[in-house]
Amino acid sequence: MKKFIKTTLLGTCLVASSLLTNAQDVSNVVKVNPLGLLFGTANATYELKIGANSSVGINLLYSNFKFGDFKYSAIGGGGEYRYYFSEDPLEGWYLGGAAGFQAGKLKVDGSESANYTSITAGALGGRQWVWNSGFLIDLGLTLGYVSITYQDDFSGISGLKASGIGIGGRFGLGYAF
Repeated sequence: MKKFIKTTLLGTCLVASSLLTNAQDVSNVVKVNPLGLLFGTANATYELKIGANSSVGINLLYSNFKFGDFKYSAIGGGGEYRYYFSEDPLEGWYLGGAAGFQAGKLKVDGSESANYTSITAGALGGRQWVWNSGFLIDLGLTLGYVSITYQDDFSGISGLKASGIGIGGRFGLGYAF
């Protein structure tokens, strides 16, 4: 997990620095969710201003956690679009859409296991604060649809699928430049 985090941060810094050398007006945000680490999930997001009030973002995710007899491990990524209702770029109240993909493995009691994939799509909204130092906090909510498919025979059920609508929270600490 440490190697993944280091690689993700290094890659994000390289992309951000190359964008800064090509355009002076580009606004960028790099952020992580430190609360996710408490639950075995590391994720990082890079957000790029593309208009006076809009941005696009990409995020990477790595999960490895245990819940009772179940052990999950996964990698994933996604993208998002945000529209900000303020005149300051990348700051203030926002609404947008997001989509993502995840692939992983579920183990039960250390014996049975199944590979799975999930696809998500939904709406997001929240508030991002950026201080003069560049430090930022992002708080928000998501409302989305998720579809999960297990590829392997799992507890005697082949092709198990699940889907539904859910609400999630967003928290990010980062740096704007």
